[in-house]
Amino acid sequence: GALQLFDAEPLPWMRHTGRPLALHKLGRTEEAQAAWTTLVETHRRTAAYQRAQIAAQWGDLDLAFESLDIGFAAGDVGVTQLLTDPLMEPLHGDPRYRQAVERAGLLPFYDQVMAQRAGDSAE
Repeated sequence: GALQLFDAEPLPWMRHTGRPLALHKLGRTEEAQAAWTTLVETHRRTAAYQRAQIAAQWGDLDLAFESLDIGFAAGDVGVTQLLTDPLMEPLHGDPRYRQAVERAGLLPFYDQVMAQRAGDSAE
């Protein structure tokens, strides 16, 4: 499954991002938290966007937006994926999401993408 694929991932930042996601989905929350700690400690100056993805998937919206703030401050290019990243969908209903999209310079595309998503979900 996904956990085995992430465990075999040769790129550390991808392995360290995927493990907390997969472990959490498997209900192994203590191990997921330990994997989160590894990500944060190993990639302290990088991977802020990946931390936001994980936090969003875990339902911790405050942590997700805090991680995005760190990413914006650090110039993390991952924030350019904010509008189209399915891992960030849990953030869509929060007013801070639109603000983050604006910070990423993606606001001109926001209404179009959201309208498309609404149409897709209606089908």
